[in-house]
Formats: sequence, C-alpha cells, structure tokens
Amino acid sequence: MVSELPPQLQTPHYAKTSPEEWYEYTAEQMKGLDLAADRSARYRADLANTIHEKELLARSLQDDSRKSISRRLTDLNRLKSAVNQELLRLLSETAALKQIQQRLVNILQDVGEVPLQIAYECLYHREKRMGIDLVYDDVERNLVKEIEIVKAFKERLRRITDTVEAQIHANLAIQFELERDVYDKHLAQNIDDKCYNLRNTSKEIDFYPNVENVDETISDPETWAEYSNRNIVHSRYQRSLSAKIREEAENLMDTAAKEMRKQFGKTNSAFTKRISEIIEARNRLKVHMSKADHEIKQLEEAVDLLKQAIREKENPKKVAQTCLEERGRRPNVELCRDDPQFKLVKEVHAIDEAVDTLRQRFREAQETLELLSFEKAKLQHEIQVKENSLHIDRDKCMDLRKAFPSSVRLVGYI
Repeated sequence: MVSELPPQLQTPHYAKTSPEEWYEYTAEQMKGLDLAADRSARYRADLANTIHEKELLARSLQDDSRKSISRRLTDLNRLKSAVNQELLRLLSETAALKQIQQRLVNILQDVGEVPLQIAYECLYHREKRMGIDLVYDDVERNLVKEIEIVKAFKERLRRITDTVEAQIHANLAIQFELERDVYDKHLAQNIDDKCYNLRNTSKEIDFYPNVENVDETISDPETWAEYSNRNIVHSRYQRSLSAKIREEAENLMDTAAKEMRKQFGKTNSAFTKRISEIIEARNRLKVHMSKADHEIKQLEEAVDLLKQAIREKENPKKVAQTCLEERGRRPNVELCRDDPQFKLVKEVHAIDEAVDTLRQRFREAQETLELLSFEKAKLQHEIQVKENSLHIDRDKCMDLRKAFPSSVRLVGYI
C-alpha cells in the first residue's frame, strides 16, 4: 500500500542521481581537489622562489643605490673641497687687495694732501719776500716741481684705486658664486649622507607616491662638475688679475713715495743753499754796515774838528780886527800905513780864507755824512729784506717741511 506524500516531497525518481553517479561525481571532485592542491603546492614553491629572488634583487638594488650614493658623496666631497680651497685662496687674495685699497685711501685722503699743502704754503709765504729778494730761484722751481710730481702721482693713484675697487667687486662676485656652490654642496652632502644612512628600519622612511616619476633635476654629472670647475677657473682668473693689480698698486705706491721723497730732498737742498746765500749776503751787508757806522763816526768827529777849527779862528780874527780898529784911532800923521797895518790886514784876509776853506770842507763833510747816512739806511733796509727772507725760508718754510710724511706714511701705512 502506497502512502500519500506532500507535493514538495514528491520529486520523481528519474530527477534524482543514482548512487553510481554520486560516487563518480564525488571521485571527480576529489580528483579536482587533488589537482588544485598539487597546483597550489607548485605555486607556493614558485612563489617562495619569486619572493626570494625579488628580495635578493631588492637588496641588490638597494645596495647598488647606497654604493652609488657613496660614490656620489666621494665625488661631492672632492669637488666641494676643491671649490672650498679655491674660495679660501680667493678670500686671502681679496683681503690682501683690500689692504692695498686701504693704503691707497690713506695716501689720497690723508698723506697725499700734506705734501701739496706744505708746498703751497711755502710758495704763499715766499710771496711775502721783499724787493730784490722776490726772485724766481731754485727753491721756487723745486717747489713747483714738487707740486707737479705730487699731483701727477695722485692722479695715477686715483686711477689705480678705481681699478682696485672694480677688481674687489669682481672678486666678491665670484666669491658669492663659490660660497653658494660650497653651501649647495654642503646641503647636498647632508642630504645624500642622510640617504646613505637610511635603513628599512629607519623611522624617517615613508611613501611618496609617484615621486619616482617626477624628474626635477636640472643637471647631469657632467654639467654638475662643469659648473663648479667653471667657477674655479673663473676664480683663478680673477685671482691672477687681482694679484697683478695688487703688484701694480704696490709698485706705484713705492715709486710715488720714492719720487716724492726724492723731490722733497732736492727742494730742501735748494732751501739750504738759498738760506746759506741769504745769511752770507746779510753778513756781508752787516760788515758794510759796520764800515758805514765807522766812517760816519769818523766823519762826525772830523766835522766836530772842523766846527772847532772854525770857532778857533774867531778870536784871532777879533784880535786882528780890534787892532786895526784901535790903530785907526791914531792921531794925524801917526795914522801911518805901516808894516803892522799891512800884517794885520793880511792876517784878517788869511783868517777869512781859512774859515772859508774850513766851511767848504764842513759842507763837503756834511754832504758825505748825508751820503753815508743814506747808504746806511739802504744797508739797513737790505738787511731787513734779508732777515725777512731768512725768516720766511728758514723759520717758516723749513719748519713747515718738518711735517712732510715719512716714506712709510707715503706708502699708506698709518
């Protein structure tokens, strides 16, 4: 007897698999699983090899990168050292050139003005010489020459000062390039050194997506080296120019100092000679003055003798004239023109002639005395002229010239 089943349980038997089919299907599934497991085992073995290979490759590449960075650090340090050494040489040369510049400034602003001022003041004072002493002599010629030499060298020193200043600017320009190059290489060195020391366990590492695809480099190893080498070559060239200019300035300062001191010596020699000539002329005038004083004194004494002689003739004349007057009172025939009469008349005439002669001599003596006094006055004036010239040349000018700069100051050392 067949029982009735619910509809959902009434699947037809032909729609169901048979046990044989079930066993066959299960066997196939087990066979597929075995194939998949075998394939999985082979994949796992291949994957381990791949991972190992890639690990070795990554380590090799990382090691190559570190070695490359190490070589780069060596090249960087070598070139940085070369640039830095050139920078130090340039700094030393620029410092030496700046010292030359300061010496030139000292000469032009301080020392160089003193010789001109001295020479001009000497000429100014010598314009106050008087009379015949206002002469265009060797002293004046040498003073004018002194001014010409100082002015000429000052102009040359100004030009070389401008050249030195321009070269200092050129040195500073290449110095800036070298300093920037050294600084950039220092930063690059720090960065590469940091990169060289980075490890897989470093805390600083991180992902920077797509950074490997962005190329921000602006040079290659050749242009990188060329840039620094070009700066070094340029610096060497500027150093060479700087050294030549420095030597030229040094030689010019030495030449200027020697020539100015040489002319200073010539001018001083001319002053010394002129002062000796003035002293000699003054002394000769003083000798003549002494002679004039002596002659005046002698002549004054002679004049006094003449005056006395004239006075001494007065009484004899009075006696003779009194005798003649008294004898003119003789009475009558006693009023005789006798020999005493003739003698007395002759005596009076002789005294008058003598007095006239003495008075003529007195006038001549007075004229000579006046002439001597005039000549004495002229001598006194000429002595004053010489004293004035001596005071100007010896006391004023030579005293001024003591302030003439020394050879050391003339080359710019203060």
